[in-house]
Parts: sequence; structure tokens; C-alpha cells
Amino acid sequence: MEITPQAPDPSNITAPDPPRVSPNRAVGVAPVSYATDSTAPAPAKTTKSAAASEVSLLPPLSFNDVKLLAVNGTRGSTTDVVVQLSGADVTVQPANGKVASATLSYGHIAKATYAHGRDPKWDPALSGPPEKLDVPGILGRARHWLVLQGADGYIVLRLDGANWADIMKAFEERARIVIDRSSTARKPN
Repeated sequence: MEITPQAPDPSNITAPDPPRVSPNRAVGVAPVSYATDSTAPAPAKTTKSAAASEVSLLPPLSFNDVKLLAVNGTRGSTTDVVVQLSGADVTVQPANGKVASATLSYGHIAKATYAHGRDPKWDPALSGPPEKLDVPGILGRARHWLVLQGADGYIVLRLDGANWADIMKAFEERARIVIDRSSTARKPN
């Protein structure tokens, strides 16, 4: 017995639901029309923007000589970490590998702030440490700080090595976020 394939019944074909987009988040794709008419032309394929393609071509980088400032209440403690910068996110992985890594996508970072001083600085309008944070350190020595903040989370990094400027440059290239180096960003009082 021979089975002859049959074409699907066009009355049973339905269009896929359009993608759901949060009103507070921009999406980098062109709008697509959804047609139920089988004679309608197929939607055009979209391509990545030149900037996104350029970032994805950059090799991932890892940096040592960085400490993560972990905040517990008003007390801070530091942990040696490896910072990995990819084309899509920043990952902070404890150097000893005993604790899980933390990843923050560049799309969730609203602000990056650099400070050279005893304490880190951040934007109080975004998620961040408490106002009266006890930062560990000996003799109040000035250090290089990079604070990455989003609406729902933050990462405080102390850049201890001589490569602190390289870390910041690589972050700006990959995240397409300009680090605030101004004196207007301050620790809340």
C-alpha cells in the first residue's frame, strides 16, 4: 500500500503569537507582520546591528587581581574573584571556585561608576549597598572601585591590580556603557 502525502489544510494554519515585549525595555529587532493569508510574503529576516556584531566578535576576557565586595547588612567583606567579560555579560567567579559565580547581563546594567578612594561610590537612585556601609580595609588607603548597578541588583568590584584601567576599557567596549568617572557620583550620607 502506497501512502501519498497531502498538503495541510490552509484553514487550520494559524499565525504564531507576536513576541511579548515589556513596555520598559527596548528590543533591537524590526517589527514583523503576522499574516494568516498563505499568499502573503514571508517576513524579511532581520540582521544584527553593526555595533552588536562588532561586540560579539570581541574575544571574552578574564581578569584577576579583583575583589568582590560582598554586603551583609551594613558590613562588607571582600573575596578574590575572576572577572570574565563576554559579548553579552559580566561574570564574577570566586577564585577558589567554592561559591557559585554571579552573572549580570549588560542589558540589566543601568549605570557603571568608577571611584578612586577609600570607599566605592554609586548612584543612590538605583539598587546598591546600604547608606552606612562598613568597607573593610587597612588605614583607609585609596583603592580603585567599579560599581555596576541595575534596577534589581548591583556588583561592587575592587580593582587591585595594575590592570584596573584595562578592565574598565574592556567593560566599556563590550557593554557599550560609559563608566561614570565624575565626582558627582557619591556615596550616600
